[in-house]
Amino acid sequence: MVEAGLYAVARVYGTVFAGPLGAHHARLRALFLAFGALTAIVGALLCFAQRHLKRLLAFSTISHVGALIAAFALLEPRALSGASLYVVGHGLMKGALFLCVGILLHRLQSVDELALHGRGRSLAGVGILFALGGIWLSGVAPAGLFLGESEVEKAAKELGLPWVPWLFVFVGALTGGAVLRAAARIFLGWGVSTPDAPDVGGETDEAPETRGPRRIPATMWAAAAMLVLLSVAIGVAPGARSVAHEAAAHFLDPHGTAAHVLDGAAQAPVASHEEPLTKEVPRSLLNGAIALALAALALFRHRLPSAVRSLGAALWAPPVRLLRETHTGRVGDYVAWLAFGTAAFGGLCAALLR
Repeated sequence: MVEAGLYAVARVYGTVFAGPLGAHHARLRALFLAFGALTAIVGALLCFAQRHLKRLLAFSTISHVGALIAAFALLEPRALSGASLYVVGHGLMKGALFLCVGILLHRLQSVDELALHGRGRSLAGVGILFALGGIWLSGVAPAGLFLGESEVEKAAKELGLPWVPWLFVFVGALTGGAVLRAAARIFLGWGVSTPDAPDVGGETDEAPETRGPRRIPATMWAAAAMLVLLSVAIGVAPGARSVAHEAAAHFLDPHGTAAHVLDGAAQAPVASHEEPLTKEVPRSLLNGAIALALAALALFRHRLPSAVRSLGAALWAPPVRLLRETHTGRVGDYVAWLAFGTAAFGGLCAALLR
């Protein structure tokens, strides 16, 4: 449903506003980039600070949406095509992870990462799916997120915005690292089971709707496995980038879209070719390496020298404290921030485009 909202924004912009606001692309790009980067960074930090697995995945989605807003902000066919591939890969992988959490709640009666410490050792298959979801959520090849991120990276560099790819690295590393940390703690029993600080966002557990059986039905784990495989299939499907690029070019052509919808006129073909991604694969491995390092650091930080732990706490505690103070996890905070964000975005648009 989150991706459907992004699709609606892109469709309305391409059909209605791309022509009239064409002269303001630079200002719109700056505004969308700022909101996208802020959303991505805050969402990633909140994701890594969670113990409640569903809330962890939810904040991960917020962070990835911020990265997608930054990709859309480039207002360029290649970036939009990359965003579409990223959306599909992310939606499938995140769906698989949510199903895995559902299995944990059904079988082990908890979604608290610390309360589940080591209790998932008997669920090896679910643990493998969960770990693979974390690795590919970080943007490692060949999943759909990697393919979309690679296209956005090329578009950003062509526009002279080399920091945008590093935003995707940050998002992938923190969100993927949070999932890998939870996987290692739950399914391998690594790390400790006592919290250093309260969770960000409220309660850390919830009651299951049903009591789990001794064995997990195939209908539960097979659906998650299928979603993981589909997300990877997007990344290796031949012609996926060409199809996405042509669709994105038509998306941003309001006159061609109007003629196609109103008069049935065929939209002009778009020349596109798929360049090899050999240079992007090592960069994707960097995403995964940082995610693994962050997960290991979170799990075994109690073994680090006290000076290193103190330095880490000094860097990590202030932003987390600020996030706790500005968002308690209550419904009223969500409503208040939604209203504030909508008003701020609308006001800035009006100020920039007048």
